[in-house]
Amino acid sequence: MCKIMVMAGINNKNRKLAIEFTKLMAKQLTPGNSDGLGYAALNTKGELFGERWLNNSDAFVNRPMNQSLTKEESLLVDKYKGFLIPDVPAPVYNSFGKIDEDNIAAITLHTRLATSGKEFINTHPFVLDETSLIHNGVISNASDLKMIQSTCDSEAILNEYVENRVMDKPENIRKVANKLQGYYACGVFSKPRSGGNILDIFKDSRAVLEAAYIVDLRTIVFSSRLADIRAVCSQMGMEVGRAFKVSDDMLLRIDPISGDVLSTQKFKSVGYTQYTYRSATFSKEERRELRRRYNQLAKEQTNPDDGPTKGQEPVSYFDVYDGSVRAWERD
Repeated sequence: MCKIMVMAGINNKNRKLAIEFTKLMAKQLTPGNSDGLGYAALNTKGELFGERWLNNSDAFVNRPMNQSLTKEESLLVDKYKGFLIPDVPAPVYNSFGKIDEDNIAAITLHTRLATSGKEFINTHPFVLDETSLIHNGVISNASDLKMIQSTCDSEAILNEYVENRVMDKPENIRKVANKLQGYYACGVFSKPRSGGNILDIFKDSRAVLEAAYIVDLRTIVFSSRLADIRAVCSQMGMEVGRAFKVSDDMLLRIDPISGDVLSTQKFKSVGYTQYTYRSATFSKEERRELRRRYNQLAKEQTNPDDGPTKGQEPVSYFDVYDGSVRAWERD
């Protein structure tokens, strides 16, 4: 599965520690989730910004310049109406908004295990206007939903969130949940029409999301695994206070600047569609990649003949088991 982290209520007293904690969490969440890393953040003025890296090892260290076409080259491509494909290396980094690390007030972090194309366009966070989203899970009916920026199922959640104006009417999370099949835990920054900023955290009944109060930061940190929070706090010599599970089928709305809780909303998640498997033939390279990903998830797989299990993220509906290749399909 992918891994996420969400933290709000960052201020002048804890900002230095919070930034160090976030960067160490990026490293902590990377093993097994090395197909891209990104974050979205708000500064104290409520301005959204963030960065994405295709290579996790570059995160917060390297910001490679992407090659682009000159004006003349762009005109040439236009002239040939798509017949010519420019030989330009694929992007490996980009940013949005004005990077303002010195004034961060809240942040969402994501490390990716690719369940769709391992391409830069599928690197979280996904951003639409003034709304950003990170997601851990799989939306199995994404092909029936709207994806414009990417081939990643997570973008479908963002589009449903914005289309249903959840930032203005948090009860509309029920409409979003009715559309989503699969499992999900999400962190969303947005700006309601009424003004201000909001941070929505929500999960269905299958996704795993945990939380802990960090005494030295004086705030709650949400993450996919409590063990990762504890590991980083141990590295930093910080005290972990009370640990928590996160309620199923509930949206929590937070003021990202102060960290204060604004509201909660209950909803009913749909869950998974049914899956069966079929035999499939893949190239040597594809089999190698599938086996690599299976090994990453093997500890979570209980019985491969049962299909995707609770908490188990299917790898683009492909798994390798006992040396054979099987492909999961929706019934």
